Amino acid sequence: MKKIGFKLLIIILSISLGGLVLASIFINKSIDYNFQKYLKERWEEEDQQIISVLETIYINNGSWNNTFPQINNISRVTNAILRIENIKGDLVFDSLDNLQKGRGRQVRKDLPEIDNWDKNQFVRDYKIKVNDVRVGTAYIIKPGQFGIYINSELFFRNKVKRAIFLSAIIIAVITIIISFYFSQRITSPLVKLSLATEKIAAGKYDYRVKLKRRDELAKLGNAFNEMASKLAKLEKIRKESAINLSHELRTPLSIMQNYIEAMEDGIIASDRKNLEDLHSELMRMIKLVDKLGEFTDVQKRIINLSREKINIKNLLKKIIDLYRPMLEKEARKLYFNQDFSELYVKGDRLSLEQLFHNIISNAIKYSDRGDEIFIKSNIKEDRIFISIKDTGKGIKEEDLPYVFERFYRADKSRSTEGAGIGLALSKEIVEGHDGEISVESVSGKGTEFIISLPICT
Repeated sequence: MKKIGFKLLIIILSISLGGLVLASIFINKSIDYNFQKYLKERWEEEDQQIISVLETIYINNGSWNNTFPQINNISRVTNAILRIENIKGDLVFDSLDNLQKGRGRQVRKDLPEIDNWDKNQFVRDYKIKVNDVRVGTAYIIKPGQFGIYINSELFFRNKVKRAIFLSAIIIAVITIIISFYFSQRITSPLVKLSLATEKIAAGKYDYRVKLKRRDELAKLGNAFNEMASKLAKLEKIRKESAINLSHELRTPLSIMQNYIEAMEDGIIASDRKNLEDLHSELMRMIKLVDKLGEFTDVQKRIINLSREKINIKNLLKKIIDLYRPMLEKEARKLYFNQDFSELYVKGDRLSLEQLFHNIISNAIKYSDRGDEIFIKSNIKEDRIFISIKDTGKGIKEEDLPYVFERFYRADKSRSTEGAGIGLALSKEIVEGHDGEISVESVSGKGTEFIISLPICT
C-alpha cells in the first residue's frame, strides 16, 4: 500500500477504533451506574423488609434481649451487614464483629476492614419503632457497597461486560477489514493517476488511466484522460508548428541566400528587378517574425491594460465600416444589429479593436462570395454577449478544441499568413478583460464566435 493509503487507513482506524473505545468506556460506565442504581433500589426495598422484621422481633420479645440468633439469621438470609443499637446507643448486634470472629456467613477475603461504624460509610440508617415509639437504630451495609457482591450479581455484571468486550473485539476486526478495503478502493485510482501523471511527465502522451467507477474519482480519471489527449494533440501541434515555422523562415532565407550568391558569382545582375525580389523575400520574413512577436506584445499589453470606458456599439461599427468596401467588392453581406442599447465596457481600446478585427477578418477570410456574416448582441444580467456568425466553410469537429491554441491552423494547406496565432491572441485579450470566448461550428455550414464581456455603468 502506498503512503497515502497507509495514512488514510490510519485515519479511518483512529476515528473508528477511537469511537469504539469511547463508546465501550461509556457503556461500561453506564452499566456500572445503572447496576448500582438497580441494587440501591432493591436494597431499599430489602432494607424496609429487614426493619419490618426487626420491629416484629422486638414486639415478640418485648426487648432486644435474646434476639441475637434471630437477627443473625436475618443477616445470613439477606446478605446484609447489620449493626443494631438500642434506644440508649448500646450495641445489640454487630455483623462485622461476628465476621471477624469467624462466626456467621463466609464472605470474600477482600472484605474491607471497618474499625468503626462511621455513618458516612453507610447507605442508610433506620429508626426502629414500635407503636410510633423508637426502640433502636439499625445500620445496614449492602453487598456491593464496598465491592462485595453475591455470586448471582457478579455473574450478571461480568456476563454483560464480557458480551460488550467480545462485541467490541468483533466490531474492531470488522472495522479494520472494512477500513483496509475502502482505503484500498479510494487510493487505488489515486495511485493509478499518480502513475499516469509520471508517464505523461515523461512524454508518454498516449498513456491512459482506466477507472471502472461511477464517482468523482471516475470523473477525475476521465478529465485526466481528456487532458492527456489534449496534451498529445498540443505536442503534435508544437512539433508541426516548429516544422512549419522553420520551413516558412527557411524559404525566404534560402531564396535571399541564392540571390546574393548568384549576384556575387555574376550569374544574375544586381539590377532593380532582382533587388526588388530580394527585398520582397526580406519583407516576407520580417512580416512573419513580426507576427510571431505580436503575441508577446499583446500579452505585455494585457498585463498593463489601460482601462477606459468604451462604447462597444461604436467600436464595432467603426471596425465593420473598415471592412465594408472589401465586403461589397467580394459580394458578401454583413448584417449588424444596431438596436441594442448604448452599452459600455471597461478595457483597452487597442486590444478590443484587435480582438474584433481578428474575428471579423477570419469570418471574411473563410467565407466565399455570396456568404453572409451576422453580428448581433444579447444582454444577460451584467454581461454583453456578442455573436459573430458566418455561413462560410466552417471548422472540422476534430479541430474545434484547438482553434485557440498558439500556432494551430485547421487548414494545413494555407501558408503561414497569420502563423496561427490570431485566435490565440483573441482569447488572451478576452480573458484579460474578465470575459469569455467560445466557438461553435459545422464544417461546410459556417462558424459562430461568442464573446462575453462585463458591462460597466
